[in-house]
Amino acid sequence: MVQEGGGGILQLKDFKVEAMNTPDEFRYSFTIRQLVQDFGESTGEIEVQVIGKRDGEETDLSPAKLAGYNQLQHKMKFKHFQSFKGSIKMPDDFRSEKLVVEVKPETDKLTPVSETFPWSLG
Repeated sequence: MVQEGGGGILQLKDFKVEAMNTPDEFRYSFTIRQLVQDFGESTGEIEVQVIGKRDGEETDLSPAKLAGYNQLQHKMKFKHFQSFKGSIKMPDDFRSEKLVVEVKPETDKLTPVSETFPWSLG
């Protein structure tokens, strides 16, 4: 696959959410891969957000809203692919519905990616 202008294309795959032994605590994992052969190094940041309902209102749990929870933020630096994992403890009054993974590249040669996954325990 070749993109006009020599830019890179990232793909998220193998996204999974699993319940842990502690109530309301979950582990997630996913892989990001570079689709353009010989693109070089892909660098940037990744942020995971959980979207759901609290008191009947749709809201999101981003790292900024969960004090001290930096496991929802990741640094990426790879040539071909990189796997990521983290965990999150949900507030008691929050019902998870979906997860959003945002990839924010450090260079203009990579297209930012944002994908939404249904909250589905695997």
